[in-house]
Amino acid sequence: MKMAQEYEQYDYLTTKEVLTWQPFNEYGFASPWAPRLWKSSAGKNYLVSGLVTLFIAATFTLVSEQCRHSCLIPLVVCGILAGVDLVAWLRKEIDIFDPKVIVAGALYLNCFLAPLMHLTYNIYGRGISTSDWPTYFGYMACFNAVGITLYKLAQNMSFGISRPSKTLWQLAPGTFVVILLPALGISLVANAIIRIFFGGLVKEAGILTVIGSPHLSWLLMLGDATPVLLMMAMIYWIYRRRADSQRSLLTVVTVLIITFVFQFLWVGARGGRGATLSIVIIIGAIIHYRLRPFSIKLILVGMCLAFTFAHLYNYYKMLGPRGWAAFYSAKARESMRHELGGATITETVLGHFARADLQAMMLSNLISNEMEYRLRMGRTYRTAMLMFIPRGIWKTKPFMVKERAGAELQGSRAEISTRAYGLAGEAMLNFGYYGIVPAFFVFGLIFGWFRKKLATMEPSDSRFFLIPILMLSCVFAITSDSDVLMFGLLKRGILPFIVVFFGSIRSKFVPDYL
Repeated sequence: MKMAQEYEQYDYLTTKEVLTWQPFNEYGFASPWAPRLWKSSAGKNYLVSGLVTLFIAATFTLVSEQCRHSCLIPLVVCGILAGVDLVAWLRKEIDIFDPKVIVAGALYLNCFLAPLMHLTYNIYGRGISTSDWPTYFGYMACFNAVGITLYKLAQNMSFGISRPSKTLWQLAPGTFVVILLPALGISLVANAIIRIFFGGLVKEAGILTVIGSPHLSWLLMLGDATPVLLMMAMIYWIYRRRADSQRSLLTVVTVLIITFVFQFLWVGARGGRGATLSIVIIIGAIIHYRLRPFSIKLILVGMCLAFTFAHLYNYYKMLGPRGWAAFYSAKARESMRHELGGATITETVLGHFARADLQAMMLSNLISNEMEYRLRMGRTYRTAMLMFIPRGIWKTKPFMVKERAGAELQGSRAEISTRAYGLAGEAMLNFGYYGIVPAFFVFGLIFGWFRKKLATMEPSDSRFFLIPILMLSCVFAITSDSDVLMFGLLKRGILPFIVVFFGSIRSKFVPDYL
């Protein structure tokens, strides 16, 4: 068994983290956790993060009078704390697909950039308002700053005390194919039922009752997995048939393009931009781990293309088939923008990739005590964890717990609200503002355990076909809610897990550094 030899321990903020080997060295990967560079580079990373964050903040204050407020201080602290991992990523000290980097990007946007953009452009979500935006953005930033600090401490502590992975999963080619073919058949049948009986590809009315309808939910969990299963098979075939030198950039880009087109035709027109981009990210991460590592430049280009697609998809989502013209005509986009009420790039970023305005409004409602809000005390988490149980078995299964709580806390006249609240927002639904900081801490503990398992797995481990699905869930944890995370995890992962679990041979191994 070919293993790298590097092993070290170090003290960091009074916690000890075991730094493991570079798991992808035999494929030429960058060092995921850079053991030798950490001590000497931590100060530099914080310095660069501070300078860049201060420059961005200064630019906003020059442009917008609203940003010239004391809220800028905690916002800058949030930016520095979140940005340090991004700096380490750009300096190639951590792996391209280290989930810590993706989480850092989500935190940097939601806790630092988004509030400044809201204040500068005076853009807020429909029905979202408060008496003093700068003040409550500042209060929210104070909670976020403490939360991010504890998230980092918890992540390092959990990484250090968690046991390394000592089990090796390896796909057995014959068994893998035997399990894969029935799984594909089940997925195809489920998707055929969705298309025939629930409106096919473009009927959006069907998608509105996904979580509320247990039958459609289970069909989606099975039917939407077809593209992932097919791409897994293609990647495994390339891995087995082609040597490292033959896995060219053209090969992996072609696989990604096929994934994008097939996923969009399969569920994208029905499920929205997230349904397409999430699968492309998952397949991209699998390619990175199993076939060929990506460079930072290629990742940045991919991010730009993904954001462009997410923005242009607004036109189709709001205007239906007529919105397709926005994909190839600038003139059509300009005319449609007036019909959409101004679907700008800024609105795309703030409306779909951040929850800063919604969380600030929720905090203001809790602080002002203008309404009597009944804390749910963890009920939204509990119902999310048990959502896979059919209502036919659990007769008294709670329904729309989070949606009713959200409408109540927002002071909405509607009975339910379908907004996504994010990590801090859902914590407020359950425990008020006292739940924000503990939510970050618990997330850090789980996240550190996950990264330790990821760091100590063999490069040839077949679980790398499943790891990207969990990585995506870690990212969505910042801006999504527990029920959406659980449903997405089941929808994307239940059939792939069955295929990998039953198609793999499991054995114990002791890493060389232990």
